[in-house]
Amino acid sequence: MTVYRDIGRFIREKREHMHWTVAELAELSKMSVTALENIELGDADPKWSTVKRICSTLSVDVGELNICVYGKDLTLV
Repeated sequence: MTVYRDIGRFIREKREHMHWTVAELAELSKMSVTALENIELGDADPKWSTVKRICSTLSVDVGELNICVYGKDLTLV
């Protein structure tokens, strides 16, 4: 599904902006490298709590993710 790819692309871009490897973000987010890779590729349907944890680790507001993926901040709805 395209939404999962958009979420994954957003996370990957933010991770690369921080100059972190997948392994570094996975460790900091307390998840496996494989799980994070699957999210970044859009091959996973991550729990919202997992997405929020990754965003928190990246110091990214979840609202920014919502705007990027859905075109509006769903946290305000």
